[in-house]
Parts: sequence; C-alpha cells; structure tokens
Amino acid sequence: ISPLEQVELLTGFYHNEWNLHPEYVKAVKNAICLASSSDGSLYGKTGTGQVNGENRNGWFIGFVESSGHTV
Repeated sequence: ISPLEQVELLTGFYHNEWNLHPEYVKAVKNAICLASSSDGSLYGKTGTGQVNGENRNGWFIGFVESSGHTV
C-alpha cells in the first residue's frame, strides 16, 4: 500500500464510509491513539513500502482531534 492509499484508507475509516459498527471504530481509534491531553488527541500509524522487494519508503499518517475539529 502506498502512502497516498494509506491516507485514503484512514480518511474513509475516520468518516466511517464502510458503515462499521461504532464499537469497532472506537476500538481502532483507541489502538492508534498516540497521545491525549485536555488540548486534544493525536492518532497515527506508520507504514513502509517496497520496490523490487526492498523497503524504499516509510511514512507516518494520522490526525489530530481538538475541540471538535479534526486536522
């Protein structure tokens, strides 16, 4: 999966485009929550991609939720 595909997947998950049960969405969000404070929460994950069997790139994707806003 490419970094762009990973972002598209996370966006679809965040907006629950697949009508997943809310408990499942909450469980995944809890699993990818990296930090949380009164200011907001940081969610993210890493990934790597291969070209000809060799790791060629790595990425970190995620989002921040704060006061009802998501970035």
